This record gives sequence, structure tokens and C-alpha cells, in this order.
Amino acid sequence: MAQQFLRRPDLRCRASAAGPCPNQVAMLRRTCNSMPSTLRSPSLRRLPQSILNPRLARPEPCRAAAESDVTDFLERPRSRLLLDTSPEIIDGPDAPELPMPSEYQQTLWSSFTLAGIGLHTGEYACVRIRPAFSGEGRYFVRVPEGTNASRAVAGADMDLQEELVEDIATEQALLNDPEYREELVARYQEYVDAQEEEGFGGSFVDYLQAQEYTNLVQRLEEEGPPKFKFSRPEEPQPRSEDELYIPAASAYIYEANPITTTLSRGDFQVGGVESLLSALEACGVDNARIEIEGGSELPVLDGSAEGWTDEICKSGLRYAPSRPDLTVKLPPGAFDPPEASTATGEEGEQADEGRQGDGDPTSDQAKPVPKLVLRPQSVVSVIRGSSFVTLYPEDTFRITTGLDRHREAPVIGKQWLSWCMFEDVHYKHSLSDARGFVSSPEQAMGMREAGWLMGGTEGVMLIALDDRWYDPEIVRHDDEPVRRQMQDLIGDLSLLARDGHSGLPCGHIVSYDTDHELNAAFVEKLLESTSEEDWVPIRNVAGPSVPVELSDLMSDAIMDPEEEGANDEEGEEEGGEEDEQEGMYDEGADELGEEGEEDEFEEEGEEGVVDVEASDAADPRKGMGGSKGRR
Repeated sequence: MAQQFLRRPDLRCRASAAGPCPNQVAMLRRTCNSMPSTLRSPSLRRLPQSILNPRLARPEPCRAAAESDVTDFLERPRSRLLLDTSPEIIDGPDAPELPMPSEYQQTLWSSFTLAGIGLHTGEYACVRIRPAFSGEGRYFVRVPEGTNASRAVAGADMDLQEELVEDIATEQALLNDPEYREELVARYQEYVDAQEEEGFGGSFVDYLQAQEYTNLVQRLEEEGPPKFKFSRPEEPQPRSEDELYIPAASAYIYEANPITTTLSRGDFQVGGVESLLSALEACGVDNARIEIEGGSELPVLDGSAEGWTDEICKSGLRYAPSRPDLTVKLPPGAFDPPEASTATGEEGEQADEGRQGDGDPTSDQAKPVPKLVLRPQSVVSVIRGSSFVTLYPEDTFRITTGLDRHREAPVIGKQWLSWCMFEDVHYKHSLSDARGFVSSPEQAMGMREAGWLMGGTEGVMLIALDDRWYDPEIVRHDDEPVRRQMQDLIGDLSLLARDGHSGLPCGHIVSYDTDHELNAAFVEKLLESTSEEDWVPIRNVAGPSVPVELSDLMSDAIMDPEEEGANDEEGEEEGGEEDEQEGMYDEGADELGEEGEEDEFEEEGEEGVVDVEASDAADPRKGMGGSKGRR
């Protein structure tokens, strides 16, 4: 997996602000590479928090950056996927693949449960996100008290080991010998302790052999790793038409307001859905059954979408299975099943087995369902005063967001951010951890007097206090407010989804000083301005989601000097032929003058964009996000 970088921590280093300290880069790389690979799930990891969370790592400050003999990695050519120049390493080489949208409908590998207080109502709610069949989409269901409360994980105090023991006790009928699992988990804990305390550098099997656990090594070789609850996909529960549910669709928005998004159907109402829906949409969870127990508002967690995103990453994805009694309407020729499974998650090797189930692999139920995307053919815009949201037709999934608070909150000022799902840093690291914000304490108190923020704001909301933050310890990004606005916009755009298809439309969306009310109006305008013909298979827009090796992506950026020289010679020969064919530009250059040269540059630039789009169509991280020529 490509090394990704995000945010520069305060390391008190005297290195230039234009680039990271090379010594710290090397130190953090060594820390990241020392992370041991686990058996199957992050639940088995008992690593120190300084390794699990790079933000908690506090290396010794570097005081000799100018005299360092370490080559600055920024001086080397880099690909556009590794443009971030921060020294903080997010994902190590052994980290599992992050969940991403696919050209086929997906769902969760297994369910997860979170509980907490609602930000605006102050009510306690327990929420379980479960896999769902293709065509069902994302929907909310009210369940009786006590249904999922025992599964709830409140905050970050969950003991992973206790949860694992509970899973073993409840799944003994389906899984293999529990004693084998318990012994292997205990030995693995010893292995991790030996790494931390004694500096053991070998693999887990090396440790077992060194400690003379001969029988365990032999059984591990014969039977393989033990099967836990997460070793096979969780079967979805079919949606019943008799139960009261709310589809996550714009038609069910209840009294659109600037502060939050609420859905309602009959007597059933659920609020604060934007963060969860944003995480599900950006991570590619197209079908999900969301069970709510207790309050009428989703838990605020830490004030961001990070808690939901982390659980989605732990669960992983797979192709959503089909229901025999539910037909998903598709345009002619849209169905073209993949040659091999591309489901993501921690059980990638067994994804195909889990997706096919116990039936015939060639049956209709085993075939993944293609995902459609809304592709408007004209500009769509809504304007309210100086605020607006506009979509420009383009074969990309790009969002550009801006806001202006420079008068009431100078610490926020003017901020702009542009993010593309398949080009830039994953949603988990770029947008999910952004908290909500207010421009002043007076605004927060006014909202509370109006009946909002009844759950409290401490630790879950950024409060601006003129040119500083009321609680700077919880600020995660300098431009966190604009990241939060983009996070909310994705959550509201997810309400465009229907029948398990994409919610985020195809195009370049530009927004400025928006809120949930304006986002809802934009979604409604999009639906009014488009028709059934504008829903097209996502792969027709951007090409298939095929795996791409990092070496292939880096081949243009990193090459030997000899190869680079040879390529330069070939380029000169090709350039000579092109000059002969397009000699009219050279002949008329003097006559055109500066204006002619500018026009010529624009024409060549437009042709370059088209060529890059055509050549990148097979690369999902290039084609699905537009082209390098646009940058």
C-alpha cells in the first residue's frame, strides 16, 4: 500500500517550514515498519497506543536538521498520489486496504454497534449497522429495547479482548475448536509483549518455535489460522415491508434546517444522520441496515465521522448479495460480472467464498449487481444570497468547498478545500475526523436557547473565540471547518442514492458557505433537473476498479538515469515528427505574437486533457477522479 502522509505535528524542529525534517521522516518510517502483521483482525492486536495512533507518537525533537546527512525525500520525483509532504505516516505497509466505492454494489462484511448521546436531543441511542442485500440501499429501522444494547460499544473504552472472548462463547456452534483459538490468542499476546519488552524481531511463527510450542506450530501449519466470527461474512437480514423503516433518501427529509439533517416517515424519526451517511457513502457501503434503539438521534461520538469510519474499516466490504425476490432495475447491457472478487477488507482471500455463499457460484444470487451513478448533462446550481452549490458536468467525483468567517471568527478566516475521492488521501484520513464548529460562544449559547445542542458541546465541537479556539487541544486541522462542511455535503448528497446505487453524483461540485438546508435544496434541484437516462453504470464513466500496483504508478516518477535519457531521446524524435506535422504553429509564431502564443497554449492544453482522460480510463484512481491533465 502506498505510504500516505497527513498533517505536520509540532516536533519543535528547526528544519525549514517548506519541507519536513528528514530525520523525523526516517524515525517515523522505522516506527511504522515495525508494526507486526496480525492473524486476521485488528481485534487481535494488543499494541501500544503510540503505534496504533501516530498522533500519540512523540519522537525526540530534532535539533540538527540542517547538518543531517539524510537525503530529503521531497527532492526525489514523486507521483501525484503521494503529493502530501507531511512527515506523519498514517498507514504502514501491513495496514489493510481501506474501503472504497466500486463499480458494483457493496455492503459490510460484518456488523458493528456504537452507542452514545445525541448532540441536539441529549438522548442515548444504540445503533447497529448491519449488512444488507443489493437493491435495498441504506435504510433506518427502529428495533425494540434490548435488541442491540449488549453489543454496544460506547466511546473508546472497549476492551477488545473481552469482546473477542464473548464472540467465541456465542459462536462455538459455527466455528472450530475454541481452545485452539484461545491458546493462539494467548501466545500471540506473549509474542507482542516480547516485541515491546525484549525487542524480539522475528515473526510469530519464529517466536512459537523459539518458545518450543511445537504442537501449536504443527497445528497452525495443518489447520491454518483459527476461524473467528469475522472469518466469514455475516448474512444480511432481509428487509420486511411490514416493518417501519426510513430509506436514506431525500424524499424523507423532515423540515430541512441549517443545523442538522433529519429523516422522518410516519411516527418514526431519526436525526443527525449526516456523519454516518457521509462515512458510508465515501467508504463504498451502498447497502446497509441501520438499526436504532433508544433515542431519536444518532450518537454524536467525538463530534466527527471518524468513529463510524473506523468501524467500517474494521468490518471491511464485500459485494452485496442479491435477494431472489428483489429485482434491481438496470439499463440494458449494464450487467457484466467481474472475473475475480475485488471485495475489500481483512478477509480478501475469502471474499469470493463469502460472496458466493453456499449456493451455486454461477447463480443469480452470487452475481454482484452493477452500481449506477447520476451523471447530469448540464450545470445545476442553487443560490441563497452569497451561498451557493453548483455542479459542473465532468467525468470525475470532485468536490470544492469554501467558507468565509473572517469577520466573526478570524481564527477560521477564509478557507477553501478541493478533494477528489479517487485521487486524493482517503476519506478516513482527510475528512472523517473533522468536528463541527461554531463561530463564537454566543452562537453556541443562542443555539442551546433555541433547543439545539442539548447534549453538550465539550469535546465534540470547535468553538471559535475571536482569533483563537476556545479548546485548542481538540483541533485536528488548521482548516477543519471547511473539511467539516465537505463532510456534511457528502452526507447530504448521499440522499441522492436509490436502490443501492451511488449517492455522490458524477461531476465537479463547488460549494460556498453552505449548510444542510441549502444542501437539501441542491439535492432536490438535481433530481428535478435529471431523468432516468442520466443514471448510468459507474464503470461506463470511469472504467473498472482494477488493482493497480504502486510500482506501475511510480514508473513515470522514479526511473534510472539511463532509462530517463533514453526516453528523452525518444521524446525528441517524436517531438521532431510532431513539429513537422504541426509546422504551421512554428511558421506563424512570430506573426501571432503574445496573443497567438497564448491561444496556441490553450488549444494544446485542451487536447492534453482529453488525451490524459483517454489513457487513464483503466485506472480507477486516475479515471474515476478525472485526469492528471486537469491538475
